Amino acid sequence: MTQDRSNSLKSDGYAAKGFLPELKGRLVSGRLFLEGDGARFDYPGNSVVLPAAGLRVHAGGHNNEQLFFEHSDLPGWSIVSSDSGLLN
Repeated sequence: MTQDRSNSLKSDGYAAKGFLPELKGRLVSGRLFLEGDGARFDYPGNSVVLPAAGLRVHAGGHNNEQLFFEHSDLPGWSIVSSDSGLLN
C-alpha cells in the first residue's frame, strides 16, 4: 500500500514498536505516521493503517510515558511509542 507521506505530522514518522498477532507476543520495530485518515505503522516489508474513526490512543507503561494506538477493527494489534517528539 503506497500512501502520500506529505500529510504526516513529522515527515520521517516516530519511532514505534508493534505487537502483531502473527508474531505471537514479539515486538517489531518500525515508524509511526500520524495522518489525516489515521495512524500508519510501517515495519520491515509491510505497513498497517489504523483508521482515525475508531482509533483508540491511551497512555501506559512506566509513568504513562508511552502512547498506545489500537483499533477495534484490528484485534490483537497494538502500536506503542515513547518517541519524545510524539509525546510532546
